[in-house]
Amino acid sequence: MAREIVRDNLANYKKDPNFELWYCYMEDKWLQNANWEEKLIALFGSVENGIRRYEMYLTKEGNYLAN
Repeated sequence: MAREIVRDNLANYKKDPNFELWYCYMEDKWLQNANWEEKLIALFGSVENGIRRYEMYLTKEGNYLAN
């Protein structure tokens, strides 16, 4: 029940273009200020998962980004 209320409330805010601009601004500031561990955990669930995904990328794509 509480999750439905939060989900409905968020749906209303998502319709507000100012909310999206505010969110993007806050996300950008967080990405600038967060350390590597925080970023990896936020994106991949853990540092280990982030490293594992990077190693999978290297195996699949090689060192494409460095070139």
